[in-house]
Amino acid sequence: MALSIFTNASSMSANNALNKANSLLTTSMQRLGTGKRINTSADDAAGLQIASRLQSQVSGMSVAKRNISDATAMLQTAEGGFGELNNIMDRMKDLATQSANATNTQQDHDALQSEFKELNGELNNIMSNTSFGGEKLMSAATAGTAEVKASGAVAAVKDASGNIKTPAKPAVLAAPAKDATAGGKLVDANGMNFQIGDSTGETLNVNISDSLAGAGGLQGMITELAKLDLSVAKGGTPASGTGAGSVAAVKGDFAATAQDAMTKLSAAMEKVTTIRSKLGANINRLGHTAANLSTMQDNTNQALGNIRDVDYSTEASNMSRQQMLSQTSMAMLKQSNNMSQMVMGLMQQ
Repeated sequence: MALSIFTNASSMSANNALNKANSLLTTSMQRLGTGKRINTSADDAAGLQIASRLQSQVSGMSVAKRNISDATAMLQTAEGGFGELNNIMDRMKDLATQSANATNTQQDHDALQSEFKELNGELNNIMSNTSFGGEKLMSAATAGTAEVKASGAVAAVKDASGNIKTPAKPAVLAAPAKDATAGGKLVDANGMNFQIGDSTGETLNVNISDSLAGAGGLQGMITELAKLDLSVAKGGTPASGTGAGSVAAVKGDFAATAQDAMTKLSAAMEKVTTIRSKLGANINRLGHTAANLSTMQDNTNQALGNIRDVDYSTEASNMSRQQMLSQTSMAMLKQSNNMSQMVMGLMQQ
């Protein structure tokens, strides 16, 4: 190699080697510091694109799993409410069965009706107030109904249990702001939609409105239960008049009243069981969906790690190699810079 003052080829080669070693050393140190193999798009452009897509899927699955937990909690709350309705109806049927016995006196029927009425009130309370996160799940089985005279004054008001209450002030007839039986999420004819995956097609629709709303649904059945009175004999009439024109009292049939209640309660309990089975099936489905999501998320995370995460043993070895190359390049650069002194030595001779 010719000696030259203007061009020191050995120095330039050593300098290039030093810059390359330092650049690779910086990259290795960055990877070891962050734990990621890909820190910028320059590290692996294609890998960055794939890793970003996988990361988005993992994040979406995490949110979907939380959605499933919330949906499960909501459905379990509703199922628990219907379970309590079933327990209450079971007790009411026991009362009706006891009332059908001919050994009962009028006082016995009155006592049975007293508990029957309170249980009926709790049915309406559960239907009206069962909620999740501040949102009503069901809706009131019945609402107060007013009997309005032609003049517009209210003659009487019947509550959900059929009791007549006279208002202190006359009412003004106006269009209702809201349907008395509206407001519950489970009553919505479109059902409830739950997002159970990270794509638009992964949804679950739970719809039990047909079994719950309307006259043929559970709401209508509970409304009919509110009209039952175990203390009143079916077909009975009181005595009227005196003397020759008087009409004798007709003894009613308490058993017929009780059996009517038993029939209606059996139908209502069957409806509750149908609703609970639907809710239970969806709760079980959500459990399997959550388990599948966990498996998918674990596998996706593993694939993401293979692309994004740094291999510490390999990268630590790379760093050591680049450190040695950097040191040797720096030593050679120092030696190549001394070659210019050889030119000065030739001139002195």
